[in-house]
Amino acid sequence: MFWLDIVVGLSERWWLFEDDRSHALVDERHWEKTMKKSGFNEVLWSDGATPESKTVRVIGAFKRGKPNQINNAPPTEKPRQVSVETVVYKRTGGMEVHADIYYPVREEYSNKKVPIALMIHGGSHMIFSRKDIRPGLQIDSERVVVVGWSSGGQLAMSLAWTSPPRGLRPPEAILAFYCPTNYEDEWWRRPIQPIGAEDKGEKYDILEAIQEDPISDYCLVGAWEPLSDPRILTDPWCRIVLHINWKAQTLPIILGGLPSKRRADQYPDIENWNALP
Repeated sequence: MFWLDIVVGLSERWWLFEDDRSHALVDERHWEKTMKKSGFNEVLWSDGATPESKTVRVIGAFKRGKPNQINNAPPTEKPRQVSVETVVYKRTGGMEVHADIYYPVREEYSNKKVPIALMIHGGSHMIFSRKDIRPGLQIDSERVVVVGWSSGGQLAMSLAWTSPPRGLRPPEAILAFYCPTNYEDEWWRRPIQPIGAEDKGEKYDILEAIQEDPISDYCLVGAWEPLSDPRILTDPWCRIVLHINWKAQTLPIILGGLPSKRRADQYPDIENWNALP
């Protein structure tokens, strides 16, 4: 298999490889050396125990050292205490959809407008829940940013054009991680085999998991390493996410949905729900 790394750099030296590189991609240590050579005193990057955190990093360079160590000053603020409130933000049919609100509890914020960050979880519009988000108050509605990953990133981006028709101001910024951006691309019409959860040809009924009433979350497998959980292959609801990839059914199922077994008789033209066009 051929693997090509393509990186677009703006400086001529990048293309001429005159900065001690032998490849288009460099690790965080190279960035640290380069940034310090350019005048930055401290370079930090994100890290963690998961494979994803070793693959994608956020690197920050600071002119005067670490943010809490400028001029050797002691930390200026203790970790902020946060309170959590769960509210019902929408009702659809007989189902309540909940949201968790995180806000500081210190009194100094009670009379001050604060910015808002909305976090939308992913899960192919089918699994995971708000619990997978890690995290007396006046809200500053003019300073709102939205963050989301996977399908949550797609929903976050949609606020840019769905807010104005409803008389709402679009977010000041949208941060979307590895989310689908173009469902018209031919890629979605081809089978996808997730690494670690490939289609083994086992028989199953895609309608087995469909319930009579909608659900707002599903937490059998965790959002951070779902493919490493063997239950994703055997649990009927989780398997829908794999099915739409295996059979190139993402668009038909997300847009058109699936009926419960009891209601499947209302569609006499469809003989095999496992093989939608």
